[in-house]
Amino acid sequence: MEAFRFEFSTEFAAPAEAVWDFHMRPEALEMLTPPLMGFCITEPGDGVADGSLVQAEVGVWPFRFAWHALHSGVEAPRSFTDLAVKSPFRYWLHQHVIEPVSATSCRLRDVIWVLPPSWAPRWLARPFLSFGLRTLFGWRHRQTGRAILAQGGDLQPLNSGQPLLNI
Repeated sequence: MEAFRFEFSTEFAAPAEAVWDFHMRPEALEMLTPPLMGFCITEPGDGVADGSLVQAEVGVWPFRFAWHALHSGVEAPRSFTDLAVKSPFRYWLHQHVIEPVSATSCRLRDVIWVLPPSWAPRWLARPFLSFGLRTLFGWRHRQTGRAILAQGGDLQPLNSGQPLLNI
């Protein structure tokens, strides 16, 4: 079965290095996850580093799941990938890409390949994944902007989140 592909992109008025530095902060993952998702890191691993395994729990009872993500392909300050080796999904691969547009702006792209849980029919999973991923990554990109502004940076979205869907 072919995985669904989802892409969300936002261009920011900030250097690529500023966006990269934010994503490397130990608390970034928790900051990028909406509070209502019940996300909690149980073992941080070595952060964003090749071969690092981050272990977390997500959801609320009775729908609480383990989420273990293995980092790879770390190419500072441009990209890294995490593969869920344990999650509610049959497959989840998330590529984070930070592309310089100019010396003072960059584009943040999140590309996800996902297969829904085995119990979810594909026709039902498609609209739920589409809505859920748009909502999640819109929130994450807004949080990225807020976090860097709070650090005294000049991070303003030049375009607010462009989802590119192949779901």
